[in-house]
Amino acid sequence: MHSLSLKFRITILALLVAVVPLALFQVISVKRSSEILLDFLGNDLEGQSFIMAREVNRFVEQRVADTRLISQANVFKHNDIGLIRSYLKAVTSGSEYINDIDVMDRKGTILISSSNEGEEGYLAWDLHLGIKDLFNKAVRSVNGDIYLTEAHLLGSGPEIIIMTPVFGDDTKVAGVLLFEVSLHGVQEIVDEFGERSIADTHTYIVDKFGNVIVTTNNKLPVFESFPDLRIQPAMLGDIPVGSVVYTNADGEEVMAGFADMEEFGINKALNWNIINVTPMRQVIQPISETRNMLTAIGIIVSVMAVLVAYLLARSITLPLQRTVALAEEIRRGNYSHRLEENIGGEIGSLATAINEMADRIEERTAEIITRNEKLTSEIVERKIAQDRLKKLSHKIVRLQEEERRRVSRELHDGINQLLVSVKYKIENFDEKFRGSPDEALKDMKKAVVFLEEAISEVRRVSHALRPSVLDDLGLAPAITNLARQFSDRNQIDVEVNGVDEQIFERLPADVETAMYRIVQEALHNIEKHANATKVVIDVTHTNTNVTIRIEDNGEGFDLQKAMRKTRSTQSMGLRNMRERIELLQGSFFIHSDVGKGTFVEVKAPLTLE
Repeated sequence: MHSLSLKFRITILALLVAVVPLALFQVISVKRSSEILLDFLGNDLEGQSFIMAREVNRFVEQRVADTRLISQANVFKHNDIGLIRSYLKAVTSGSEYINDIDVMDRKGTILISSSNEGEEGYLAWDLHLGIKDLFNKAVRSVNGDIYLTEAHLLGSGPEIIIMTPVFGDDTKVAGVLLFEVSLHGVQEIVDEFGERSIADTHTYIVDKFGNVIVTTNNKLPVFESFPDLRIQPAMLGDIPVGSVVYTNADGEEVMAGFADMEEFGINKALNWNIINVTPMRQVIQPISETRNMLTAIGIIVSVMAVLVAYLLARSITLPLQRTVALAEEIRRGNYSHRLEENIGGEIGSLATAINEMADRIEERTAEIITRNEKLTSEIVERKIAQDRLKKLSHKIVRLQEEERRRVSRELHDGINQLLVSVKYKIENFDEKFRGSPDEALKDMKKAVVFLEEAISEVRRVSHALRPSVLDDLGLAPAITNLARQFSDRNQIDVEVNGVDEQIFERLPADVETAMYRIVQEALHNIEKHANATKVVIDVTHTNTNVTIRIEDNGEGFDLQKAMRKTRSTQSMGLRNMRERIELLQGSFFIHSDVGKGTFVEVKAPLTLE
């Protein structure tokens, strides 16, 4: 076996492997033939259901036309009851499908019955349940519309009731005609199609409630519920035509074709479905036998091919396994192993090439180790530099806040006190020179007003640089004060939760400053862009972190579009909030949809690493 060349052995293996696709192709061909036959059967059942639905539609349309023609007879414009009764009896005796015609007055009382005079004098809905609403629609009609009911099971079998108004000489509705139309004509249509169908195929006409109106299956009584609808409810849906394979209520695999009938009358009645069901056993049994036989042959051939291929592959894989073992040793860092080079053939040439490759790998590995040591040293140095840069950035922010605090203190304690003193001096001057000219008095009073405005402006600038309430009382009162000022300034309802419960004491200064500035920036963005009517600020606190959530009901914005912008064009406010919290090793989250407002959440740890 080893004397055979590798090329020859692979060729034999390829020829054997080709047998398996051939066997599979035969099995697939049989399966495809089965699918084609099933598709043909499904299309045939669909077509038969569709044509049958069209024939039943034609039957109902003809009965509707008959009732319209009868209701327009001139005999109803006279008050001769005997003449009308004779006319109706002549119509019913000459019609194959109309069993009875009743004439009702506007109150629903039967005045004339063509076949059962004993019904005269009774209300129609006392004799035919469920038609009162239909009668009320017919008696209010102004166009002579036709109204139909779903099928009823009467003494003569399944029937439908058709109502149409009768107009008097004054074009007003004088009464209503009630036609009892037999469905044995529909049964004839179904039976005629059944004679041309595949053996054991049964047809069912099912109403919208799932009751069988007409069927060729004598085992299922009329007006019994069609059991298969629980398994395949789609057959009673609004699908115009279709087919489906399923296991019916008796546990038998069947195929059904179904079609939806048209709805008739102004009240859209007779929402029926035509269903043709045939068992699968007669159609697929021969194909199944052939498929099973070819499947068995394919399995046998495949097993034999796999066995022979295994024996041939084994002679190929043994040298390759030794090669894999060498590669594994090299991966572990052991470069001393080598393959035998006296095997001969293509495998021997491969062993020589692999041994040479192992020599080069050993040399290159030594070089890579040296370079990796240098890269590791550089990475450590860069990491140290990055940590220093991060600490420096943190220190810069802290120094910036300290500078703001210092400027704020100077503005408040220095300039503001000076301006107040000037105000008092000017007021005293005004009192001392009360006798001076009026113009001087006016100028001095204006000066007092201007100084008051300057004092107010200094206080505002001082508070913006560093709110004293943050230093004096902490984060919670500062946020409450900030929200109150925002609400007063913009007339926007601001709800602050979690700060009135005194759930936390003073936080680290860095955390209080960063969280306050973030809330300040968020409210600034809402004031400038959101056009909101309400803002909710939630503050929560644990032993390890503090979390603030800010949500508004404003216009929102496209967050994805904003994030795709370059760093130079991104919102400075959003970037400042993110950088502040990241310097504290915290987290920043924002979500916004156009028209749905914006949600911002920041979480900061209480201890910095």
